[in-house]
Amino acid sequence: MVTVYSLVYAVSPPVLMTMTGRAERRRLLVGSLLLFAAGNVIYGIGLSYGVTLAGRIIAAVALYGIGSYAFNPAQQHRLIGLSGPSAGIVLSLNASAIYLGSAGGAFLGGLVVKYGSAAMLGYFGGAWALMALALFGLNRLSGAGVRSGQPADG
Repeated sequence: MVTVYSLVYAVSPPVLMTMTGRAERRRLLVGSLLLFAAGNVIYGIGLSYGVTLAGRIIAAVALYGIGSYAFNPAQQHRLIGLSGPSAGIVLSLNASAIYLGSAGGAFLGGLVVKYGSAAMLGYFGGAWALMALALFGLNRLSGAGVRSGQPADG
């Protein structure tokens, strides 16, 4: 299953970026998070090897093929525009947050496997993706986010 996941990771970005290159980034991000959550839930259900494998493929396409390649460049471009002369520090902190999130996710996944089972990982990953979508939606509804084109203070 790891080999198929890795192959999808390697093949899907060029193909999907060609297919989604003109899509609105916000919709693409939300769609990829929904697809990632669905793939993880399918993986968690895992009634058979084929269903489990399909869940992993869907999650790989969503996370690596669409989400990370569509989100990171747009996010970094926005951070550079908003941070002015502090752009280097802001991008460094952003990268650190991404790496800490990856390490924290691996740690939490290890706890899920240790105290639960590997089958629970799909539900756990899907729940985190849905929680991220909920926070994204609450931020949009509250209007608390920085508006595009407004530079940061300082």
